[in-house]
Amino acid sequence: MNDDVRNELTLARPGTTTAELNHGPFLEGESPDTLRSDPAVVERAREIERAKGFDPLSETTLNHARERNKYRSKSFNRQGLLATFYAIVGFLALGISIGSVPDGFPNRWIAFAISGIILALCALAITKARIIRKKRKSEIGDVIAAYQELQQLYRQRHTESRRPRGHPR
Repeated sequence: MNDDVRNELTLARPGTTTAELNHGPFLEGESPDTLRSDPAVVERAREIERAKGFDPLSETTLNHARERNKYRSKSFNRQGLLATFYAIVGFLALGISIGSVPDGFPNRWIAFAISGIILALCALAITKARIIRKKRKSEIGDVIAAYQELQQLYRQRHTESRRPRGHPR
């Protein structure tokens, strides 16, 4: 039996989101523990905490950001699927109404109105998806940017330390 596989049951209140490290990639790169091992990264994290009011290496901060990301991703995916569905049905209805309704048909505008309403719902779903992305960025954008900055600093310092002396960049 594979040791990496484990069965677990997660209990949560209705309407809440559970978020753990093993729920897929959220922030790429080194773990917070690895980043904490570098004094320059820790010092930069302290500067960020003084400037922005949160510790970008804190498990609490990262778990909260991960939870909000998961919540917003679910909403975004739902709106994306709705927009796709409405677009397919709307353009299909528009094509059928153009091709099959004769020119002299007195209620031709009804067929076009139905297509227009469906395409308007598509536009509404796209707008909601964009709003969700903006909310996600406003909620956790600073945490993601700070963590990526620390990742970059860590990579930069450890790439330079592995380069042989006198080796050009």
